[in-house]
Amino acid sequence: MDLLDSLTAGDRSGLFVRFFKEDGRLFSCSGPVHIVIMKKKSGVAAMCKKDVDLFLFMGQSNMAGRGIVNDLHPEGAPALIAGAGYEYRAVSSPGRLYPIAEPFGRLENRAGGIDDGDMKTGSMVTAFVNAYYEAAGVPVVGVSASKGGSRIDFWQPGGSFLTDAIDRMRDACRFLDANDYRIRHRLMLWCQGESDGDAAKPGSQYQREFTCMLDAMLHEGIERCFLIRIGQYNGTGSQDYRGIMAAQDAIAETNRHDKWQGFYANECLADVKQSAWVLAGYMSYVRNLGEGPDYHEWQRELTYSEENRRVMLILMTENHLPDEEIYRLMKRTRSGQS
Repeated sequence: MDLLDSLTAGDRSGLFVRFFKEDGRLFSCSGPVHIVIMKKKSGVAAMCKKDVDLFLFMGQSNMAGRGIVNDLHPEGAPALIAGAGYEYRAVSSPGRLYPIAEPFGRLENRAGGIDDGDMKTGSMVTAFVNAYYEAAGVPVVGVSASKGGSRIDFWQPGGSFLTDAIDRMRDACRFLDANDYRIRHRLMLWCQGESDGDAAKPGSQYQREFTCMLDAMLHEGIERCFLIRIGQYNGTGSQDYRGIMAAQDAIAETNRHDKWQGFYANECLADVKQSAWVLAGYMSYVRNLGEGPDYHEWQRELTYSEENRRVMLILMTENHLPDEEIYRLMKRTRSGQS
């Protein structure tokens, strides 16, 4: 099935694809065009949805945020780029979005689940969202799902932390879908491992437990995990994080998902607006082949029945059909439909 057939296959079942038009041209709204298929009786079958990328911010204290401005470290969190990101507060205020602000996730404590008390004082989330927005050009909707001091074994399937994180993601998806947002990608940013280093956990065990956690998130619809590898221990004790650091390096190498490699470098591979442009070009190709002074003869020969080919009306020579209608007539003719 070629591109045209796949995008118009709904014709056979009483459905169709149509784009907004304005003055005979494809209508362009702010952001990519989102094509939807609807029943014929519903009229317009396309709409503009707000594209977002959904991020779960998961891990322990360095993700939860322990940022404290003092004389030694006077820099505060950067200002959020206007429109770059929003927080969905799945626990404290699930009915709306909030512009991302630090301390991110401060109110998102759930008894029996992820509960960080009043420990969140400022995180890396705003800086990450700014950088992501500048690179991807799509706003982030962030969901806080981090707990200071948590080891990787606290994040295993069936445990309270991972169960809560999945519930928060599902709630966010339902909210966005109900409020005309289109989720391009479901992603997670993970920063954790220091507590496992403190506990002298073998790197091989950390890798197994991380993979088990990641598999559960992939099963729930997460498409890609952004992993921030921890650094070496900087305190005065004898802890050694090199085993966990090596395990996280190995995780990044062995959990590559080939279908996403280079995805953001070539966004047109998944750009619906680009697909609509290509589709319009294909439909116009039929007209370009036969355009000329005898266009009406060519159109009648290809698209009319034997009886109608012998009928000459003014409207047949002056009111040329639009490209989309020509294409549909040709499909019906070729398939033997009336």
